[in-house]
Amino acid sequence: SHTPWNFYSTTAQHTGIRLTDGSITNYNDTSTLPYRCVWPNNNLGYFSGNHCNGDPGTECATAIGNNGKMNIDSRDRPALPMYGAQWECKFYNAHLANTLEYAENITSAAGLPNGTDQWNWSSDHNRYDMGEVVRWTQATAAAWNGTYSTYTSWSGRGGAYRFRCTGIGSNVGPNPNATPTDVSFGSKFSGGTALVGQPTAEVARGKTDLVSHTVNLGARPAHEAMSDCFIRGGHMPDSRELWELITDGLPNGAGSSTYVWMADFARYDLMQITRWTGVEADFDNYHDLYTTWSGVDAQTRNYRCAWFPIDTSYAGPTKCNAGQFDCFKTEYAPTADANALKAKTWADPIDRPPATWITAVKDCADEGGSLASVRDMTELIRAGLANGQGPNNYVHTADAVFTDTASYSMILRWNAINTSFVLQHSNQITHAARTASHNYRCVWTNELK
Repeated sequence: SHTPWNFYSTTAQHTGIRLTDGSITNYNDTSTLPYRCVWPNNNLGYFSGNHCNGDPGTECATAIGNNGKMNIDSRDRPALPMYGAQWECKFYNAHLANTLEYAENITSAAGLPNGTDQWNWSSDHNRYDMGEVVRWTQATAAAWNGTYSTYTSWSGRGGAYRFRCTGIGSNVGPNPNATPTDVSFGSKFSGGTALVGQPTAEVARGKTDLVSHTVNLGARPAHEAMSDCFIRGGHMPDSRELWELITDGLPNGAGSSTYVWMADFARYDLMQITRWTGVEADFDNYHDLYTTWSGVDAQTRNYRCAWFPIDTSYAGPTKCNAGQFDCFKTEYAPTADANALKAKTWADPIDRPPATWITAVKDCADEGGSLASVRDMTELIRAGLANGQGPNNYVHTADAVFTDTASYSMILRWNAINTSFVLQHSNQITHAARTASHNYRCVWTNELK
């Protein structure tokens, strides 16, 4: 097949599939095998119809949240290494689902159909060299809580696992106004014209819906980088988002000596960082050629920002905290243009009562929002989110991290209003078992992620 490359091999390889049973094996590029050509009947630039994987006519399931604008595969895709899974999802204008997206949909009233109890790749990089895997069935969905090793585990990224893709199900398109006015950003980057090796007529397929800029920004601590991107109407990208941009041709990678921040936590005190040189369309996020981890306490690194498609029809919740209080709301645009589309966020103004991680995930999703990530919380706290409960009250976040024997979520704390909030272990951040009860906050956004 056209994808994926087997990055564990010293010999160039692609994947072959046996049509009798769907069995997948990697073969050297010099091998002689039969092949078939295909002409897709769906050239849409979004994730709908038979871009999804499932039974004919029901390939897509509507994903919970995001104002009903996102779809997710209704059946597992055949097992591939993590890079191959990411590549295939991007080819169909989607993303490899992350753990939060699996959790929200598995435990929703509609459920995530056709669970097989087979491990599925998540896009979460929960260690410098590992990715999280998830499994479920319809029979276990009610009890699903994200714990190791019943429902989640981890694997080296070269292992072959099934997976699901999720993506925007209609023609929303990138944010057209995301052209930064700060000259230090360089020019706007909105994706290449086609994937490497892809016919130019297929320009709508596989092109990222993210927007970025063409040069690195100066070195800052991770919390300052997150805040800077946020007030410009974007976000410091996580590993899934930055991978999509780099493989689409994001230019001016600064080489082997310059790592940039990614918004994934790889341990309670460490975040993912990566590097690339120039334009690297075959970038695979693999450790340690590209990706490793870095302490967050005192480190400064370069970074990029990313902007997301905007759902202009979404007006947000009228009240937050289950309809009890006015929301904490932010609005930021990437330019001073009066017509610029603003990225809007609504957040609970006070903590919700303590709950386990999965209860928090379900509660937020049932109200059309999501459990806030460390990135969300850092952005919002530094923007003035109030009522932090001080040194004894951590809040659950959506972020997944692992030790060798357990699954955790990242937790953080702050006091009152703290616009100078710092990501520092263990004063502000650490991890906790997903079965532990902590306060939490829900967030809503008009961005389609």
